[in-house]
Amino acid sequence: MYYLENKPIETFSLHYDIDETIIKIIDTKKLQEKYEDAYTYFKNSIYFDGFNPSIIVEDIIRMKDGFFIVTNSLRNSDNLSIMSIYPSCLEKIEIFFKKVDKVSDSSITPIFSPEEKVFGPYFSLLGETYPYFIDYENIRRLFKKSIEEYRNKNYNYCVSTIGLIAEDSLTQIYETFYRDICPKGLTLGQIYDLIHSKIRQTFKVKSTPVPDINPLYDNINKLIDDDCNDNIEVTKLFRDLLNYVKDDKKHTKSMINSLEKKEMIYSIFPKNLRENINELIRYRNATSHKSRIPIGNYEALRTVYCCITLLMWWINEKKTIEWKDEQEIILKKSIERNTGINLD
Repeated sequence: MYYLENKPIETFSLHYDIDETIIKIIDTKKLQEKYEDAYTYFKNSIYFDGFNPSIIVEDIIRMKDGFFIVTNSLRNSDNLSIMSIYPSCLEKIEIFFKKVDKVSDSSITPIFSPEEKVFGPYFSLLGETYPYFIDYENIRRLFKKSIEEYRNKNYNYCVSTIGLIAEDSLTQIYETFYRDICPKGLTLGQIYDLIHSKIRQTFKVKSTPVPDINPLYDNINKLIDDDCNDNIEVTKLFRDLLNYVKDDKKHTKSMINSLEKKEMIYSIFPKNLRENINELIRYRNATSHKSRIPIGNYEALRTVYCCITLLMWWINEKKTIEWKDEQEIILKKSIERNTGINLD
């Protein structure tokens, strides 16, 4: 994410209406001569057919070869802050503003932290892009509603609506992997737990039973009592002893493997996505119950980001599934692919 910070030379508004009467008063020819270089630059570098000169704070403004977002109003700040994922767009805007003598002390800076600034334009970008990767009308409707709630600063309702999107997505995931209808009335966290509960039932850690040493003692005592000198019987006893040692090693190894696997999390979700889903559940629960977690602008941004990571993962995961495989094989491959655990 890149930000262009400008210091305006004189106060000017980004929200304006042009009145024909005013245009008649202005000496447009003089303006054309004074800003001929700026006009030529704007025409060649910024303008395109369909360009809309109306600028609204936090809305995407399209320009030639990209877009930008004005992130603050000059009514509330002495500085003009513009954001884009394309530094070349900011460079062009910076050059144009300088050519019309509107800014000074400008700088373009990549921003990696704090998160509030990095995620600031997230809903603006989402509003323009979600129809292109969301196929389901119900989820599109919920996204539209969440964006409206965010813009109206109804952050609790925004997070709650995004939670409904995540619930719908986890339901799809459950029904796809288990080929069964997901129980109705479950919360987001309960659906997530149910997915993992079914995984644990399917892939239980098998342990080797403890070998029984008592028959060996009985055979030894029998040979002693019978004062047996039969080499064949003694050889059989040694064979049984070796088999016992072998089985005991198998048991010990299986116990060690069992302890190691208890530390592993069998999941169809990769680690970073599990963290995002848990964060999403925490914020979703905070809107449903009395919670000490305050829900504000930052929490809404984090919630929608975590939800998008889930949706994008599921879109890509469906492309990797070999649907001709049996249900358990599909589940096994997904766990191995996303966690690196070998289930063989």
